[in-house]
Amino acid sequence: MQEEQTIHLTLAHDGGNGYMKDRINGKTTIFPSVIADFMPGMQNVTVDSNSREDVENFLDDFINNMDVTTNSKGINDNGRYLVGQAAAYSGIHVTTFNVGNSAGKNTSDISVIAALAFIAYNALNIYYRHHLVLPDLLNVSVDKFATDLPIDEFKNQGIVQSFIARFKEHLHIVTINNFDKPINVHIQFSQVAVEPEGLTGERGLIISPTYRGMYRDDDVFNPLLLDYQLDHFDGQDMAEAGNVICIDIGDGTVDFSTMNGLSTLTLANMNDSLASGVGNVATDAINALHQKYPMIRKLNRQKFMEIANRGNDRESRAYKEFFDEQVKSLNRRIISKLSVIYNSLDQQVGMIIVSGGGAIALKDSLAPALKEAMSKLDIFDRTKIFWVDKEFAQTLNLDGLQARILSMRDDD
Repeated sequence: MQEEQTIHLTLAHDGGNGYMKDRINGKTTIFPSVIADFMPGMQNVTVDSNSREDVENFLDDFINNMDVTTNSKGINDNGRYLVGQAAAYSGIHVTTFNVGNSAGKNTSDISVIAALAFIAYNALNIYYRHHLVLPDLLNVSVDKFATDLPIDEFKNQGIVQSFIARFKEHLHIVTINNFDKPINVHIQFSQVAVEPEGLTGERGLIISPTYRGMYRDDDVFNPLLLDYQLDHFDGQDMAEAGNVICIDIGDGTVDFSTMNGLSTLTLANMNDSLASGVGNVATDAINALHQKYPMIRKLNRQKFMEIANRGNDRESRAYKEFFDEQVKSLNRRIISKLSVIYNSLDQQVGMIIVSGGGAIALKDSLAPALKEAMSKLDIFDRTKIFWVDKEFAQTLNLDGLQARILSMRDDD
């Protein structure tokens, strides 16, 4: 083991109700937004720190084996936790974002614990690949950090500042428990930005998440090219599209945001949230499934949706049918809210964007309902509907956060 070292990182962290989407030093990782208490008597695989092969094999797959102890004043309930996939497949009770709770993401420990664990393991991986030995203590400086909150929470600047403080104002000690000798990682944050969900996704369609100061120009726009037979469309075209409404469908919220270029429209109710998402639908579907088939245990939301979206086997079709039956009410609420915003803009809307991880699950049922609603609202057929493709829908907010990181200066 070696003496302490400092690793410098940048992190874009979209702490979704269903999945964490993280981009650390440019690399994207997605894992379930779940944690589980490590209970007395539980056994975990212990990695021999002197075996290079064992350590490298573990670090190749650390995302599925995160086991940490936290000590931070930014966390309400410190302890030993399995994080992400390790929690989801532990077979014990897991803690998820309570999508039926009005407290909000800003008060939950899940996003903070997940971010700190992810930072700690990535820093250890970087250090080991360079030195080929494990450290006794590892110092990490997160030089630039951008994360987001639902629009309704973001409207309260007291909440925003409190959430920033949870990261920035404390030393976070994370102990990695997978090795024969625990490794302590000390994490501190320098620049911290909190952005509104939905709006940051819209900005991520205009500004390149890869090249600072450039318009975005990649395959994210392919659905527009195909649906409207366009020769070219990029971030500059998006900036010049006029009023744009974005519907960001998440696990616990649906965020509606309205922009014109990079300017946010601030009229009443232009940027708002529905306190419901596909996670609520999944919870209702899980209860309905269990009521009809009591022998099927109640799964967590992530596992239920994994099966429902798995494919065309009999079990998957059954789960999807229960989900589709429950989703009708959410679709109606989305259409109703969109109609209010659309009419508030005097029908002067150049584009409607549908994105978010939940957009993938809702597309089969919401797309035809949205098309029918727009046929009545948009009699001149001038508003384009941009349904962000599966490859990009879940990470659009993350792209906006990455663009925000690129905009941060070293002396901010």
